Amino acid sequence: MTRIFPGECKRCGDYERVTTWNNYGVQTSLSGCKSKCAADANCIYVTHRELNGYCTSFKTCNSPIRCEDSQTAYGDTSWAKRRMYALTLV
Repeated sequence: MTRIFPGECKRCGDYERVTTWNNYGVQTSLSGCKSKCAADANCIYVTHRELNGYCTSFKTCNSPIRCEDSQTAYGDTSWAKRRMYALTLV
């Protein structure tokens, strides 16, 4: 998996989730959270919240949101299941 938004406190938008927030349950490690996403065909992006281990899957990430000031301590990191490529038209 590839980290998206490195160095920024951002995650995919609420309406882009596969189901509900924390749908993979509390994962005590980032690798456990990534493994849950890797095993789910519907998961394209995943966010792990370091503070409490919440692990949430997303089907798209077209409308990322910034963490609110009060959330920066949560330690959210977001990951893409597949490498994203930019297209160049010639």
